Amino acid sequence: MKPRPARRAGLRIVGAIVSASLMALFSGMSGSGMPTASAAGTRPADGVTPLPKYRWLEPPPFFAAGNETPGSARAAIPLRATGSAPSSIVTPDAQVVLTLGTDAIAPRGEDRRVRVTIEPVAASSAPPLATGLRANGNAYRITMGYEPSGTAVTALVKPGTLILAVPELNTQLMRSAGASRWAPVDARSLPPRNLSLSAAFERPGTYLSATNLPELAGPAPSRDHTAAIVAGVVAVLLVAAGGFVLRRRRSARSVRGSD
Repeated sequence: MKPRPARRAGLRIVGAIVSASLMALFSGMSGSGMPTASAAGTRPADGVTPLPKYRWLEPPPFFAAGNETPGSARAAIPLRATGSAPSSIVTPDAQVVLTLGTDAIAPRGEDRRVRVTIEPVAASSAPPLATGLRANGNAYRITMGYEPSGTAVTALVKPGTLILAVPELNTQLMRSAGASRWAPVDARSLPPRNLSLSAAFERPGTYLSATNLPELAGPAPSRDHTAAIVAGVVAVLLVAAGGFVLRRRRSARSVRGSD
């Protein structure tokens, strides 16, 4: 038995109401209140492939979902009679890139190489920032030492280049040599995304990006939570639409009866 015209019309009305309401629901959730993928920590890219999500040691609530542990890097740079060989040290997640040119580190006695270590440091364990500033990502401790003597490298002969990825837009970079305070470092953001800072690297130490912007509030809702909201809304819409169709059918019968 084929559905009657009135019933088919009622089904079309129910479908239209549910579809329109769901579109409005998702539009509102993505436009106000529910963070998008970019806002939740996935850094946008120029092309079709997005940049990796920033990796935190201590992720704030807004960035905690799906966080992964940041990587460290270690390298041995050969020493020659005039100084160190050119080199580039990159953490596995590419959140820190340190590039040194030829003879950036001075030679020293019988030492044959320089050991370089880059490791992430929780911002909570680093010296406190000045009032009004907060950490924008991990701190990174960069150490250098001659081998085999073990003598620390305290400064470079020729500055290298440090590139530090950050989770939020910012241009402030700080350096600490283990003291109780930070010193500003001249840095610039790298276009077009402006989610990396570039600075001259003149000496080892701990580096941290800082920002005076308010901290992003609230974690992004989970998929299960969002699915529960959608299911509840659909149920309410179906009940309301069913009542609407039932009233139309009763009205149609009343009209036929009066005829």
